[in-house]
Amino acid sequence: MSDSPKDIRVLTIVQQLKSGVLQTSALDRETRKAVVAWLTGEGWNVPEIASLLTTSDRTVQRDRSELREALSLLPSPELVGQLVGQLMQTAEQCTANLRRMARDKSTPVAQRIDAEQAIFNNACKLIATLQSLGYLPAQAVFTGDDLGSDGDIQHTQVLAELRHLLVVTKQQLPADDPDRAQLDVLNDVIQSDNGESKRGA
Repeated sequence: MSDSPKDIRVLTIVQQLKSGVLQTSALDRETRKAVVAWLTGEGWNVPEIASLLTTSDRTVQRDRSELREALSLLPSPELVGQLVGQLMQTAEQCTANLRRMARDKSTPVAQRIDAEQAIFNNACKLIATLQSLGYLPAQAVFTGDDLGSDGDIQHTQVLAELRHLLVVTKQQLPADDPDRAQLDVLNDVIQSDNGESKRGA
């Protein structure tokens, strides 16, 4: 990835400051802050930056504080929705990549099995994340009746609960909501892990 013209300009200024060609007194406030941001990204600490800019540590700290404030994000439902959409798209792509690997006859059997397990684990993590963000109902409480003889929750019970969560969530979405397709993808993943061939209603 190539540097932007702004990055190249800041790098040139830094080089000129280091060589003494450019005096810090010639920098306006915004240019100085850009230099502070660039040097911070390069791992310079406050005293090092202050020394190069022949200014005080307090000035550099103030510049850093203003830079953080400019980059701060306010709570936004729209942003959350966008990030969740991106997360689901990434999960879908990961699943597709794993499925390709699992279907490839040249892939060792052990890796194909691991890929199938990774698909299931990714689906579980995605659902847990969606639950924590309020996009899915809260996790169900499993009772003693759901446990096997060894005290572990039955695999089929987990799959059934996941499918139920997907169905309930899909029912809450409008018919034209694009997220319904994403939920269908997750449902396919869960059904595949359960050995089913068709998507449930």
